[in-house]
Amino acid sequence: MEQHHDILRELEEYEARTGISASTVCRKATDNPRMYQRLIRRFEQTEEQVAKIRSTMRELEGGSQEGAA
Repeated sequence: MEQHHDILRELEEYEARTGISASTVCRKATDNPRMYQRLIRRFEQTEEQVAKIRSTMRELEGGSQEGAA
């Protein structure tokens, strides 16, 4: 998961260092003018889904411990 954040951080650092926007880099690399915003949105959605999965695992674990006692 952290790898996703790494590329966004790299892009932000690159933009700060060079003045070339993250959107420009992504557009030139992929020929997709919306790639940077899509990456951000995908990573946010993935984080939300992972949080739900972890929450469900905790809930299920709590339920199975009660049943085992």
